[in-house]
Amino acid sequence: MRRNRPSMFLHADFLDVTIVGLLFFTLMVLVCVSILKLQSLNHAYAGVGTVYGNRTEKLSRIWGCIYDRDGELIGGNYFEMQVGASRVALEKMGYKKFKEVADLLQINDSKSTYNKLIQSGKKRVKLKTYPYQDFNYRYISRRLRKMKMSSLLVFYPRNRRYYPKKRFYSSFLSYASSDRSEIHGIERSMDRFLSGKAGDREYSLSRIIPSFTEHSPVDGDDVELTIDSAVQFIVETELKKQVIKTRARGGYVVVTRPDTGEILSFAGYYPGKIGLNVLSVAARFEPGSTIKPILAAALLDKGIITTRFHTFCGNGRLKIGKRTIRDHARFGDLSLPEIIWHSSNIGAVKLGRLLSNRDFYNAFRAFGLGRKTGVMLPGETAGLLLSPDKWGEGTKTSMSFGYGLSVNLLQMTAALNTVVNGGVWKPPHLIKEVMTPGGKAVNFHLKRKPARVISELTSAKMRDILRGVVMFGTGKEAAVRGIDVGGKTGTARKVVRGRYTNRYLASFYGFFPVNHPEVSIYIVIDEPKTDHYGGRVAAPLFHNIAQKVMPLLIDEIGGIDMDMRLAADFPLSLPPARPVQKGRVPDLKGLAFRDALILAHQAGYRVRCIGHGFVKSQSLPAGLVSPDGTLIRLRGSVR
Repeated sequence: MRRNRPSMFLHADFLDVTIVGLLFFTLMVLVCVSILKLQSLNHAYAGVGTVYGNRTEKLSRIWGCIYDRDGELIGGNYFEMQVGASRVALEKMGYKKFKEVADLLQINDSKSTYNKLIQSGKKRVKLKTYPYQDFNYRYISRRLRKMKMSSLLVFYPRNRRYYPKKRFYSSFLSYASSDRSEIHGIERSMDRFLSGKAGDREYSLSRIIPSFTEHSPVDGDDVELTIDSAVQFIVETELKKQVIKTRARGGYVVVTRPDTGEILSFAGYYPGKIGLNVLSVAARFEPGSTIKPILAAALLDKGIITTRFHTFCGNGRLKIGKRTIRDHARFGDLSLPEIIWHSSNIGAVKLGRLLSNRDFYNAFRAFGLGRKTGVMLPGETAGLLLSPDKWGEGTKTSMSFGYGLSVNLLQMTAALNTVVNGGVWKPPHLIKEVMTPGGKAVNFHLKRKPARVISELTSAKMRDILRGVVMFGTGKEAAVRGIDVGGKTGTARKVVRGRYTNRYLASFYGFFPVNHPEVSIYIVIDEPKTDHYGGRVAAPLFHNIAQKVMPLLIDEIGGIDMDMRLAADFPLSLPPARPVQKGRVPDLKGLAFRDALILAHQAGYRVRCIGHGFVKSQSLPAGLVSPDGTLIRLRGSVR
């Protein structure tokens, strides 16, 4: 019997059905695998954010970093992995299973810990945080699968903030909690640049084949400050010493460049308190006698008086109505410079009388008092400078020697910088530059612009007068050998509950070199116990800071005759392989000014610097033998 062969058409149909079935099966497997993967990924980010029918994953951005003027890191980032779980899932699994998970994660497995987690009321609870580089995802996932709890834990990579120099930086300057949920100082005022923008990836479950849309994160911009870390360290160290030595309640210091307004250091120290609660531009104080140079400069610039002006100061007492103005000594006839040198309150009152109320007020306003400086720190106060229509009978009298008005630290520093820098008010600022992660400069403008207040001639006259404060007057303890210093002392009673007390603020404003000020330092010591005069409490701190920061800033300071014996303890930045012999002029060409000055000192010479940067020429040839203390003139230029 012949067997019938299957029809070719039937065979083809059979193959078509088989192939179509296989293709359909494969497609369904792929779809199921994709859905399972998506669900697994969704579960990993459960609770991060949900949309109906979708799952949203947040994509972390990297916060911008904060650097000092030399590129040293002040505020940076690190990464960690946070491991959490659903509170409901932990409750359902029971304590026995929790102990297995706790053993895997090496966390506390006590019953009390478990109860605390499930009773927290939170949708998701945190179990442990790992440094990102120490987190072994594969190992933990593999163990969870063996325990049949692979979907229990959720993992969150987190960006965290840290401060490598926090040990000596005032925390108000740049502070944020590790997740930047709490920010202060520069972190807060520059947040729009630093924070960047988080991205997201949305997974859709509404289609047969899952898909996602993504918005990439935008990393934050980097911020470079005008702060010099080396200067900041010296200032904080010396301030702490002086506060302890004088048994003061605390104190604060700001170091600036008078010609640019750049802030090189901004520090505060109050024992037992953190910086962000201590030194704030929101803090106001009465400036005391440091106001007198501003009044004198205004009168000189208007031509109302000259430096030859003199007046009788009542031998230390001046009766005005029912009020008696007193000086700290019995002064008779004093010239304008002597009024400033010896800080005569009576002399200042007589100067103030030479201006009308409106001109007096306008003069102080022109120096920036009663207005915010615009510095990029949150909470700045405008201080208190009442308009003349609100003055009482003795308001102008009090304001003439620094009472009856209030200022913040940067406001007063900027005003006194204007007196000595050639007469131009420069906005004090902390921000040097803002850069994108790719290194491109971001447009950033200061809130206030420079403005001329007094003439260069008036400023030059005031610098000479303020030099005399340190040479002949109340600021003698601020003098630094080898540096031409000018300044003004201040002492003011503190107001407590609306009444003046026997508690004092002792202050000193100093600058150097006098002929072309490159550095200014304003110091306030709060409630010193050993003495209350600024010349005895704050001026010595200026001396200690100035002699230590000068060698660090020498490349920025030119035209000054310096005795580098004060800098002998500072090492050379790049020790040159050049022999130094006592009494023989060393070869200084090509060296940084700072190194050249130290080598010249070691050989027994004084130095005058002209220009800045690196030594281009020297007045005495290398190898010349000359007497100890001979002056070498160095000319410098930037390479």
